[in-house]
This record gives sequence, C-alpha cells and structure tokens, in this order.
Amino acid sequence: LIATAYRLLSEDLPFPGWYALLPVAGTVLVLLSGGCGEQTNGRTDRHVLGPATALSLPLLQWIGTLSYSLYLWHWPVIVYAGMLTPDLTVPQRLGCGVLALALSVLTYHLIENPARRGAWLTVGARALAPALALTGAGVAVAYANAHLATRNIGPEQRGIEQAAERPSIARAVDKNCLADFQTVTPKPCTFGPADATRTIVLFGDSHADHWSTPLIEAARRNHTKVVTYLKSSCRASRLSTFNTVLKRDYT
Repeated sequence: LIATAYRLLSEDLPFPGWYALLPVAGTVLVLLSGGCGEQTNGRTDRHVLGPATALSLPLLQWIGTLSYSLYLWHWPVIVYAGMLTPDLTVPQRLGCGVLALALSVLTYHLIENPARRGAWLTVGARALAPALALTGAGVAVAYANAHLATRNIGPEQRGIEQAAERPSIARAVDKNCLADFQTVTPKPCTFGPADATRTIVLFGDSHADHWSTPLIEAARRNHTKVVTYLKSSCRASRLSTFNTVLKRDYT
C-alpha cells in the first residue's frame, strides 16, 4: 500500500480525500506486523519473514532513531530546494534526502539528546511546575489575543471581516466556468438574456473572474449578454509561458 501510494499519489489529486487512506493503512499494517515474531522460551524468533524482520536491520534501526529529527528537517530542505531549483532532478532530490539526513544526525546529537538527557528533566516536580506555568501563560495570552481581536478593532477592519464571512459572489466560478490547469479547451459561459442585442466578452484568469459579478449585474440591468472565457493563471497576453509542471507552453 505504501509503495502504491508513492507511485500513484501526486499534487494534482484533491486533498483531503480517500487517497490518504493508502499510506495510512499501509503504515498501520506495518505497525501491526511488529509483533509477528514467534515466542519460544521467552525469546522472539527473528527468522520469520515480514516487515518486522526488515525493520530490525541495523540501518533501518539507525534511521528510526533519527526519525523525529528527520521529520523536522526534511520539509524545509525540500521547500527551499524547490525555491532554488523549481524542477529538481532525481539526483538533486536524493541529495536533498542526504542533506536532511546529515542535518538530522547533527541536531540529534547536539540538540535533541542533550535536551532530553538534561538534568533539569530529572528533578521531578520542580521541572513540572515551570512547564505548567509556561503552558498556562501561553493559553492565557492566546485567549486574550483572540478576545481582544473581536473587540478592539476599528470599523474598517470589522467591515473587512464581515465581507470575508460572506459567500463568494464570483458568478463565473459558481457555474464552473473557470478552466483548470489541465484543460486546454475553452469553456465559454453565457450570462444574461438570450435575446440581448449587445454582448460583452470577459476573458483572462481568475483576476478577470473577480469582475464577473459586477459586470454581469450591470449587463443584466442594461439587457446585455456577457460571455466569459476564463482559465486559471492564464493572463491576457501574447507572450508564451512555459510551465515546468506540465512540461509545455501553458495554454
């Protein structure tokens, strides 16, 4: 299941969705298989084939020891590498993995272990009291900020919040007239009376779609028809833009 998720899941799939069950179910099965060894006179037979046997290998045990540090480091490494080089090659991605692993080793030995084994954690209640005090202070500050944010705001800010709570008024989006990244065939949508003698055409990207609601309302009052040609991230321009994800000119 984990291998299937690795091969099939991509950033194009909607999330959340049932696809997330693939890696989760695979991980749960691996955890459940951890006790598959047979008990013989108090000893566990490690010759039984299965995930537990593979995970007991020294290399994987070492990586498991670094798992928390690796969990913290892998994402910033991937994000910053993607910012520097948008289209990473396989060797570059492997290099990111090696870099994240190296950083994990350093922080595990220099930060994580010293903090975990510090003397201040072994003094019992004296260590618990400051932790509870800091936690309580954090909760109090968060509550105070949230409470003040709803009271001590000006009329301009309150108007912005009220506008944000209203549903979207983009007519073209509501009718699914905005073509997505993969779609190359135009999706024209028509608004207004069918017998209108005048027609307005609105074309462009999602920014152009923001004008669809007032334009359609104004056209309706003047017995005018509006036809939209809209596509995400497709600006009204004569210049060609190469998309590194689609591997072609964006159209």
